[in-house]
Parts: sequence; structure tokens; C-alpha cells
Amino acid sequence: MPRKNRARTRTWKTVGRLQRPDSRFAFVVVDGGHDDVYVPSRHLAGALDGDEVEVEVRRSARSGLLEGRVSRVLHRPYREITGRVARVKTGYALVPDNPRFPAVMPISPGKGGGFDDGDRVLASPEARQPGELNRCRVVRVLGDSEDATLDSEIVACELAIPTDFGELALEEAEQVSQEEGARPELRDHTIFTVDPARAHDFDDAVSVKQLSRASLEVGVHIADVSSLVREGGALDTEAMERGNSVYLPDAVFPMLPERLSSSVCSLVPGTPKLCMSVLIELTVDGRVTRTRFMETRITSSRRFTYEEVQDVLDGRGGAGGAVERDLKTLSALATALNEQRLMRNAVEVEVPELRVELTDRGVPQRVFFEGKLASHSLIEELMILANAEVGRHAAAAGVPLIFRVHPRAKKEKIEEFLRAAKTVGAADLKMPRGEFRRLRPSVDGGSHGAARRRLLNYLYVRAMEKARYDVTDIGHYGLGLEGYCHFTSPIRRYADLLNHRVVKRCLVRKAKSLPAALEAKLPVAAEVCTEREIRADQAEREAVNMKALRYMQRFLGEVFEGLVVGVVNSGFFVEVSGHWVEGMVTRESLRDDFYHLDEDGFSLVGRRKGRRYTLGQVVRVKVARVDPLARTMDLVLVR
Repeated sequence: MPRKNRARTRTWKTVGRLQRPDSRFAFVVVDGGHDDVYVPSRHLAGALDGDEVEVEVRRSARSGLLEGRVSRVLHRPYREITGRVARVKTGYALVPDNPRFPAVMPISPGKGGGFDDGDRVLASPEARQPGELNRCRVVRVLGDSEDATLDSEIVACELAIPTDFGELALEEAEQVSQEEGARPELRDHTIFTVDPARAHDFDDAVSVKQLSRASLEVGVHIADVSSLVREGGALDTEAMERGNSVYLPDAVFPMLPERLSSSVCSLVPGTPKLCMSVLIELTVDGRVTRTRFMETRITSSRRFTYEEVQDVLDGRGGAGGAVERDLKTLSALATALNEQRLMRNAVEVEVPELRVELTDRGVPQRVFFEGKLASHSLIEELMILANAEVGRHAAAAGVPLIFRVHPRAKKEKIEEFLRAAKTVGAADLKMPRGEFRRLRPSVDGGSHGAARRRLLNYLYVRAMEKARYDVTDIGHYGLGLEGYCHFTSPIRRYADLLNHRVVKRCLVRKAKSLPAALEAKLPVAAEVCTEREIRADQAEREAVNMKALRYMQRFLGEVFEGLVVGVVNSGFFVEVSGHWVEGMVTRESLRDDFYHLDEDGFSLVGRRKGRRYTLGQVVRVKVARVDPLARTMDLVLVR
């Protein structure tokens, strides 16, 4: 019997950058705010993660999502990947660690050497001609394929994060010393730092003085890196190329050489250090009355960890009379500043970060979520205050600056979030007066209430636009502020270092304009710093995930409950309860029916029996396969 005629689905071609988060599918990211195009692996036509591709697109009649197939590779950028060398009949092949790349890539004969079967190597894919296999050449041998201490280096290599400094930068770093010029020393201020226990550098210190019963002077003292890193020198050039320091579970790749980042620039206790100080007079309820910017020399009296400060605030530990009083004064002020932030309708949502506890050999012993303490909020509010004052005064003076901007959330993303939130189980979720950032999403409790709340908050944050650096101030939507910038971390963020140079010249020394070269550098640096920040965030996610999956290897074959936290055409992702690590249940492993992505985009639905697997649903799964280096964990549904 002939098949009935069907209306042809309209297709079109577009160009974008391929992103392959999983071996089973990829997305083509199209510029101009258009939706990403979903591409199953069978339609990649040999394209690799990061390639610029032409893709043939259609809109799925069932789900409404854009689907496509790669028609050709337009450009393949140079990049390096890591993998294990395997001996094959024709010579050697690379088995890439990252699922973004093909399962096997032949190693071109005669290119690279000194490797053998089982070695972990750094390799570079070669430019590919139509119809050819994706080949690669070995750049260098990294070491044993099972060495967990290589995890961070693997991630850094894959994302082109520099791990070593050039000779000129290192030579320049050896010559840097704290200058002896005359500066106010602020000896009448009790100054201290508060940082994570594992912190490698200390860019900021704080102080507080009671001016009257109703007013305070808060000091935010920032390492004056701009006095130590010569503008246009080798250190400055490498710092801009890095854009920021990258902190991974068992490695740090700093923006500045360790001699500077951890010693010369760092505000270690008991040692005089050059600073840029922001002295802010304000009422006890957080209203600013006066702000001064000064080049100073300070000596930190003590280094606190967040946990130590929290013990003081909770009455479990003492810090000594004056400092303990100052901590409690600053905590009360931080509460007032936070209340002001809420009155501005700033976004107030917490997504705890997944952390891993490691042995000296990089082997994970524990996976846990790190929540936010009151001591974190204390420092966060003071840094926001200082950044906002710098940005406000620079904007008022018409001074060029690198602003930290955050665009408004887009209507379509808000609508998608609201649909997803109802699927997850948000109770009576309504938009207050059409203002998305005033939304306070919540879900009902229950045994998986915490996991659902975390998922909901993650979806809420994902619906937001991404913050970035820009020389044009469009405001910061999340904070509800205009003229906001980053100033408080010049040891680890290049945008902050450049802003120090601007503030020093124009707000402290009262210059009427910037040197042309510095002003021209700002928009270029803003773009570079944004790109490097995205790269650093991706590196941290991938490195933590790699370690978390190493931890899950000990649970092979075990059964757990879990929460469905993501649904795509090729399966659904499950967060394993109690260990908070994600794995995937593939569509192919669901043998009882043929499943497809529902039109809502949040469920896989069986065609014959109608069974659903939906975002926010609790399921039982068995750990079937774990590959940390590929960053994948295969789960099998248990009914």
C-alpha cells in the first residue's frame, strides 16, 4: 500500500560553532541569539567540537526544537586534546579522553614519537578534508594513563589554559618588589583577611571603624598589583592572555607567577603591603554618605578562614576583643546591605557548589556540596559595596572603565523556565509584576525536596543571561545596580587590574584622561576576560566532574535512587542521591518501548505504552559504567 503524502518540513542552512557535550549528540551554537541546533552524532559528518560548521536545520514537528545535520566543516581551529594511545593493526590510534571527540582517531605515521601503547598523550587533530578520517598528531607524552594527578593538567590542556609562564615573565617576576615610596599606612585601622581555607592568594582585606552610634567607616583594601606589574611588560602581556586564575580541585593555574600571586602581591599577615583602599562612610543601615579612594600601605593583622569567622558569629569561637567586635559589626552591616539588595529586587538564589576532597595522589575520598555561610555573605556584601562605589564614581566622572554587566533575562527563556518549574513541582509559581528577578522559586519538601530545590535554582540561574565584561554600562540585572565593575581581585582577574590603573590615574591622582593606549586596550581586554572566564568556569566544572566520577567507580553495579535533572532526545540525566553525581540513562537502554522527546522538551515518552520519564522525577538506577576521563557515567533504569 503506498504511503500517504506528507507535507514537507521546511529546512534551511545556517552557520555556527559546534559544541559536543556528549558522545551521543552535539549542538550548533548560532550567533545572534538564535536557538541552538540539536545534532545527533550520526549526523556530524566528521565535525569536531569547536569546528565552525554549516548545518542543515529543521524544526521538529513533535518537540518544536531545532534539529539538524552538519553539511560541511568550514573551519577547524588549532586545539589540543588528551587521550590514551592504543596499538591497532595499522599502527597507533588515539582514544580521546573527552567525549566531545570521536571514540578513536588514527595517529598519523611519522608524526610525534616516544609514545607507546597505554600512554596518556597530548595530541592535535589535523585539518580534515571532505571524506577523510579525523587524524591527529602527538604533541607530547603526559604519563601513565591511570594517574589521577594528571586530571587537572588534562582539563587545562584540552581547554588551552596555559600551565607555564614564559622566561621573560618569570625573569620580570623575580625583579618585582614592594616599593618604598611614601604612602599612608593606616596604622589606626585593624585590618584582616577572610578567605577559603584552601586559598592560594589574598587580594582583599577589610576593616571597620565606628565613627558614631549611627555611622561607620568600612575599609576595603585591595592588593595594588598595578604598582607591581608594569603596563605592557611581559607579566602584563601574559596576565591578559590568561585573563584570570583557574582553580581546579588539585591544581591552580594562576594569572600571575606564584612568587607574585602567593607572596609579593598577596596580603599575608604581618607584612606591609601596597594597596588601593576604598574607604566608605555609611550609616549602620547601609546608606553610603562618603567614599574615598587612596593608595595605601597596610599590614594585615590576621588571616581568617570563613569557617573561623562563622564560629565567631555563632559564638563557638573567639577572635580577641577588637577583631571579634569588628566581625560582629561587619556582619550586622552585611545584613543591612543584603536587605538593601533585596529592596532593589536583586536576584537572591543559591546554587551550592559540588566539591571533592582528595588524597595527595588526587584520588577523591568524598564528594559534597558546599553551601553558603553567613561569613561568606559578610565578605560578599563588602566586595559588592566596594565594586559598586568604584563603578559609580567612575561613571559619574565620565571615566572609561571595564564594567561588569548583566543583561535582562529574555522573555522566551523566562517562559521556558516557568514551564520547567511547574514540571519539577514548583508550587503556585507566578511572576510578580512581570519582574523575573523578583521571583523566589520554591518546591515542596519530601525525601528529594533538597535535590528538587537545587534543580529549580539551577534552572532559574540558567534562564538568566550570562554576565560579562563591557566598556558600555548596561547595568547589572542580577544585582539591580548601574555602573557596577570588578575591582577587588586584581591578583586573579585581569579586568580588576586594568580598573586599578584607571582608578589610580583618574580618581586618586585626578588625571583628566587616560593614555590613549590604555583606553584602547579596555574593550579588547573586556572581550578577552569574558572568554577566559567562560573557559575557567568550564574547566572547573569538568575537573570536578572528573574527580566525582572517579569517586563513583567504587559503586559499579550498585543501585541508587536519583532525580531526573535533564532530558534530551538521546536519554535523560540522573543525579544519584547521596553522591550528587550525574549520569545518563540512554534511550537505547530503555528496551520496553521506543521513546521520543515530548513536545514540552522535559520528558521522554514511550510511543506504545505512554510511560514517561520527566524532569524532577525520582527513579531507581544502577551504575553500569563509569569513565572519568571521558566524563561519562552510564546508568541503567531499575524498576
